[in-house]
Formats: sequence, C-alpha cells, structure tokens
Amino acid sequence: MAIRSRLADRAGRLLLIVFGVFSVALMTPGSAAAEQDAPVVFCLTPGRQESLVKAAVALRLAEPAKTPDRLAVAGQEWDITKWRDQRNDDFSRACEALFSVEQVARQSPAASPGPSLLATLTPFIVAIGTAILAVLTATWRDKISRGKVQADALFAAVGEFLISSDRYISGWLGTGSRPDDTAIREHRAKLLEKLGPITAQHSCWKAVAYVRDQLRTGPFGPELTTGWVQLDTDSRAVRVDGLNCGLATLDHTIVQVARGLLRPFRSFFVHPAVPAVMTS
Repeated sequence: MAIRSRLADRAGRLLLIVFGVFSVALMTPGSAAAEQDAPVVFCLTPGRQESLVKAAVALRLAEPAKTPDRLAVAGQEWDITKWRDQRNDDFSRACEALFSVEQVARQSPAASPGPSLLATLTPFIVAIGTAILAVLTATWRDKISRGKVQADALFAAVGEFLISSDRYISGWLGTGSRPDDTAIREHRAKLLEKLGPITAQHSCWKAVAYVRDQLRTGPFGPELTTGWVQLDTDSRAVRVDGLNCGLATLDHTIVQVARGLLRPFRSFFVHPAVPAVMTS
C-alpha cells in the first residue's frame, strides 16, 4: 500500500507539472497579444489623438495638419484611422513611443522632487565662468595690443641707436675729425626709456637685463665714446670689429624681446633667450 501511495503521489505531481506547462503555453500567446495590443488601444482611446499626432511629427513621420487631431502625409490630410491603415509601420512606431513615454511617466513619483543643488547652482556657475572668461579675454587682448605697441617702439629705438653707433665707431677709422657722440647719447637714452616698462613687466626676462647692462655699464654705455684717442689705427680697427659683433648681438637680442612681446602666451612659458656673442 505504501508503494502504491508513493506512485500515486508522484503521478499526481507529474500531472500538475504537465498541466502547468500546458497552461503557460496556452496563456503565453494571449499575453503577448495583449501586450502588443495595449499600445494600440491606448493610442486610439478618445482624447489621445492629438498626442499621437505630436509624437508622429516629433519623429518626422508626418507633418501637422490644420486640425490638431489630423496629420499631413504626402500632401494629404489623414485622420488617425486612415494613417494607421495606410502607414501602419509609422503608426506603430509613433504609438509605441507615446505609450512608452506614458509608462515612464506613470512609474515616476507622483510628486517630482525639487531641483538638485547642482541644478540650482549651474546658472550661477555658468554666469561666473562666462564673466571670468570675458575678463581674461579682454586682458589677453589688451596684453597683445600693448605688446605690439611696445615692440614697435622698441624696434624704432634700437634702429636709431644702431645707426648712430655704427656711424660713430666707423668715424674713428677715417682720418677726419673726432666723430660727434650726441646722437649716440640721445638714442641710448631713448632706448633705455623704452626698455624701462618692459623691465618692470617682465623682470624675469634675462634678455632685457642683458640689453640694459650693455647700454649702461657695458661696451655700449658711456664707455663707447671713450678711449679712442690714444689708440693707433690698427687698434681702432680691432675695437671697431668687436663693437660691430656686439651690435649684431644686441640687435638679435632686441628681436628676441620684441617677439616675446608679440607672443605673450608663448613667452609666459619660454622667456626670450640671450644669444651667444656673435663674432666676425
């Protein structure tokens, strides 16, 4: 009797399993069909035609018509029913999109939370960032404009000094009278004046310090116009050659400084270099 009872119990369980599987197999197509029909029923419910038209327009499946519950397709105005009959794929796409949006809206909390702190602060952050960017841009443009003015003035001043220096030192090679040093002193003072603001703004530029030293205490300072009388012709020629090389180095250094003024971004990281003394 115990064996029969166990067999009957196992048979009953097996029948329940088969019945369950069979029931699921029967119910699944119906459930799938119901899920497929749900968007259609939702979209064709009275009062949702306008929303469906908007969805179709947003997806560029149709154009808005004169009335909000109709849409324009290929130059013709159709109602929702005709559109479904003629363009079922487009209808299904728009309907499913609308149905999905509705489902998401239903699943979201009834009372939407207030804006987050980041969302609240974002407009202020953007405004502050824009203001800072505007100030930086204006400052940078002013720096470029000021650098161009300084570079032009520096080029003009060094040009005058180089010309007057060349004339003066070349005059000592002739047999005429002693050259006049008035132009040199005037042009040296003018060049030092142009270098003053640049030195204050770019105190770490060694090239500027080099030029100022050459003009104040170096060979192109007051020393340039002394010590010529006691030199013979050959000694004067040697000194002239050395000064010409020094003038070329001085000119090249000024060019480096001017380039730094014209390119403030690059010169912020790479300072104008002091070139090696040029030789003849």
